[in-house]
Amino acid sequence: MDFRYSTEQDDFRASLNGFLRDAAPPAMVRDAAGHDPQLWKRVCNELELPGLHVPLDYGGAGGTLAESAIAFSELGRALTPVPLAATTFAIEAVCRTGDEEQRRRLLKGMLCGDQVGALAVASPGDTDPATARVRAEWRGGTILTGVCGPVLHGSVADLFIVPAVADGVVALHVVAADAPGVTIVNLPSFDVTRPVARLELAQAPSEALSAGSPEDIERVMDVARVLLAAEMLGGAEVCLAGGRIRLHPKTIRPSHRLLSGGEARLCRNADRDRCDAHRRDVRRDERRGRRGTADRRPPG
Repeated sequence: MDFRYSTEQDDFRASLNGFLRDAAPPAMVRDAAGHDPQLWKRVCNELELPGLHVPLDYGGAGGTLAESAIAFSELGRALTPVPLAATTFAIEAVCRTGDEEQRRRLLKGMLCGDQVGALAVASPGDTDPATARVRAEWRGGTILTGVCGPVLHGSVADLFIVPAVADGVVALHVVAADAPGVTIVNLPSFDVTRPVARLELAQAPSEALSAGSPEDIERVMDVARVLLAAEMLGGAEVCLAGGRIRLHPKTIRPSHRLLSGGEARLCRNADRDRCDAHRRDVRRDERRGRRGTADRRPPG
């Protein structure tokens, strides 16, 4: 299997790298509260990053998961303070589990940057009927009760995609951030560019994404895992390259022992080898994901 990117994909990466170098300098990363609204609008409207692998019929760019992974890698490299991950995962959930009307209605605001979406899944147990923390009930409409978190970029989200269990089956539901019964509690985050929050639901009104199966939900999670891996790989590569974080050889202390310069270089070379291996894994998973995009394209 060929793990190399195409010329067009390499050009896209270089162009995105240049854009982020100018638009998201280190000073912005340090000052931003995890979300820069003006930069986010540019990311959505000029670069169309949240919709890179969304079909054209729904307002996306019609690309593949590989292009989205490139975007995640470059934003991870630049520590860009925008809610790309949270919104892309919410978009993926709507594409996979929403019906035709829901896709056309819900995707538009997230794709253009008018709305920030957030997928309220913090662990595999959140989508397991036996351990899901939110329950759904019908009382003249679907209402949700429970707690989710930590939710990535939950503090700035306009809508949440929430897994909830009813009759032993988990389905995804859309909940507006300003709906009655919704409380958002900001939580401390080690990474200031990735704020998290706890979502508390007390009989909050919701809309079920009606076309999804348990397999579709797991597919959403698989795509999220691939893109997060690409983002982390971009951050790891810039650290090893001595970009935004510069390490002196003698500051590396495995087993509480100072390393010589030669030993430190060997450690960094080993880390680069691991990055190369992870890059191949991400590319393999991108290709697997690409084969799975056809099932969400509209008929005809």
